[in-house]
Amino acid sequence: MNFAFLDAWHRFLPRDGGHVVVIRGGGGRDDLLRAVRRVLEEEGVPVVETADLDDVERRLAVSGDHVVLHAPPPGAAVDLPRSTSLVLTVTGLSDVGCAPGPAATGAEPVPAAWLTPGESGPVWSWDGVLAYLADAAPTVPHAAALLEMEACDDSPGLFDCVGRIMSDLGIPLVLLGDAAGDARGLRTAYALRPGDAP
Repeated sequence: MNFAFLDAWHRFLPRDGGHVVVIRGGGGRDDLLRAVRRVLEEEGVPVVETADLDDVERRLAVSGDHVVLHAPPPGAAVDLPRSTSLVLTVTGLSDVGCAPGPAATGAEPVPAAWLTPGESGPVWSWDGVLAYLADAAPTVPHAAALLEMEACDDSPGLFDCVGRIMSDLGIPLVLLGDAAGDARGLRTAYALRPGDAP
């Protein structure tokens, strides 16, 4: 395994005012947004939230000491606010091995390049998760969030996918779990450098 886990899943989140965290995708995005907001507020970090791209800069101007959480609606334009500090791209795991649905990526229809041939037709697969994340990779710091793990019964495939996200796509952080409820089910894996011990 070429990764280890942070002691606290949220340690990578910015705490200083003026940062913009974009949470996009589908399959648990809203739950993750709530979990991020909750953990920051519990630490006393001022937070504002907006789904409107044009509103992000206005929020920063009015509330410069806040962290701005921007969650564009699923399927919305992929333009990032110019002040983006971190992007979390969410994909749900409930559809892995199944015909694709909108929960997989938040986008419909799912591009053919993200699908793998199956016995009954194309299915959303681990290769599709990687293709989706590769297509969505921004030029700013980026982490992947693979949620709905309670619906995933392929642990070897999942951990292989996490390793490939880190090695093939160069995304060093992968958030895993179920963000519903109190978010105790979240863990963040981070890429190990050669020679690091897990």
